[in-house]
Amino acid sequence: MVAFLFYRLELKWILGFLGFILIQSSVLANISVSAFLDPATLHQGWPLKGTLEVTHNSDQKVEESSALLNDRFLKIDLLRSVKISPDSPLTVSIYQFTLPPQNQGTYTLSSLSLKVDGKTFKTLPITYEIQAPLASPLVSSDENLKSTLQLQAYSEGLKELYPGQETKLVYRYIYKGNIALLKEVLPMLEAEGLQKVGRPDIRTWTEKDLSFFEISQQVQAIKPGEYAWGPSRIEGVVYVEDARGNKQFTATHLSSQAPIVKLIVKPFPLEDQPASFNGAFGEFTMDINLLSAATLNEGDPVFVRVSIKGKTSNWDSVSLPEICCQPGFSGLFKENDLPAVGRKEDHSKNFEIKLYPLSTDIKSLPSIQFSYFDPKSEKYKILHSPPIALTISPSQHILPTDRVSSPPINFQSQETLAEWIKSYQPLPPLAFYAMRSLGLADLKNKILGSWWVIGLIPLSLGVVGLQYKLQISWKIQGRKVKKKTSLCIYKEMLKAPQNSPLFFELLHRLLIQQLFECGLINHQEALGVDLPLEGVAGEVRALLLSIDFQRYSGAGSDEKLYFQALEECQRLYKKLQEIKYG
Repeated sequence: MVAFLFYRLELKWILGFLGFILIQSSVLANISVSAFLDPATLHQGWPLKGTLEVTHNSDQKVEESSALLNDRFLKIDLLRSVKISPDSPLTVSIYQFTLPPQNQGTYTLSSLSLKVDGKTFKTLPITYEIQAPLASPLVSSDENLKSTLQLQAYSEGLKELYPGQETKLVYRYIYKGNIALLKEVLPMLEAEGLQKVGRPDIRTWTEKDLSFFEISQQVQAIKPGEYAWGPSRIEGVVYVEDARGNKQFTATHLSSQAPIVKLIVKPFPLEDQPASFNGAFGEFTMDINLLSAATLNEGDPVFVRVSIKGKTSNWDSVSLPEICCQPGFSGLFKENDLPAVGRKEDHSKNFEIKLYPLSTDIKSLPSIQFSYFDPKSEKYKILHSPPIALTISPSQHILPTDRVSSPPINFQSQETLAEWIKSYQPLPPLAFYAMRSLGLADLKNKILGSWWVIGLIPLSLGVVGLQYKLQISWKIQGRKVKKKTSLCIYKEMLKAPQNSPLFFELLHRLLIQQLFECGLINHQEALGVDLPLEGVAGEVRALLLSIDFQRYSGAGSDEKLYFQALEECQRLYKKLQEIKYG
């Protein structure tokens, strides 16, 4: 027994020691040091340029002052550090070193030693050959002193915005000479808190001996608040080119820092805000035209076109309020279930509305109200359309039977009444004697009604047991059935025929399933009209309602609708995937 315990204890120590060795070897395996010489500098009279590549974990420190060549200190300068992948801790640090010129011949570069994370690593010896003189080695260091680098960050446009307004965030590089960028910290390009509009715009130009590089991003204000980005910073290293056009990095490092850029997004004032305000801003006028006849029957639709014209930086903010909630419409008109989708034209947006009059007492189409916010005066303005005369005639359809009343019978004399009674005399008399007589017992409820009801008790118990077994069976089968994920639905949608009902059904199921997987809705049977109005769920709602409207109204070509729906669906799919996986 004692021998067995000793054996187990000894085995535990051996396994622990082997595990420690494996861990240490795996850590050391991640570290490697390699040296290279630039072939372009291997000429007589030229200083030799070399690079030292160190592969290590990001938490392991490279001791630059420990670099030795032939037991002598070797100065190395860090050019850049690059991570192998975002998910890997491995980092490659690239250093540059310079050796004195040598005469023509063959040489061997001894091993370079360097400490990484407290341990010494050495490179392999390198054999190289110095060629005959070629040309003037490198540009003098005076050229490096003339190199400059400057970063500017600013907003081109409004500094104070309202939700929906747009401005441009700009970075401008001003530089002179040959500079290779090593580091860029440009938080404005992320536009955190704002919504990007399109892709970044890039421009380059020169003025005299200065070069300019400009990158700008159009952004749109979404939520009120104060936003700040910065400080922004860039770093670079000066390089020169030899006679062959090869880049030779110098030890001259340049950097520039731009101050913080601030923007303020002000909320729309609540004071005097009209009930019909939907977020539109700018300067507008409104025209209204009746597309259908002014005289129609009760229940026939009324078609109206509303044109909003004016100036605004964001036509997406222009939408009509709910018409049936405006004064004069409630209870008299019924609006179409599909919302009116505006069609953008030159400096205008047109809406076609479908209304159903509910009463013949309607004499006109009431005034339609559209309100907007004027950023210049910082006040709300309301536009009213003139009323349009209508004539609603009663419906010509056959009345239902419950509304048809027989004409009353008038008995002008006793003879007429007698004749009417005689017409019913041939009818047989009521057989009261054949009816069962009722007693006091019939006024009370019987416990079982009749004795045959007792036979229903075992039958009911059997049905309950059968139902219980069926429920268990269905649950087991339901667990076996694999529920389709959004990825499966997405693949099926891409395979569906263009413009087919199957494609649009799968598109609807895909977006609803993604909202459910992201926790934005509670069930997978939601309809487009049931989705929230804000956020990404609001974007999905708008897309689904727009698709239904265009499909069933016949507006636009089917091919154009298919590609627009597919493109917008893929955009929302990627956006929801980012929300899902964080």
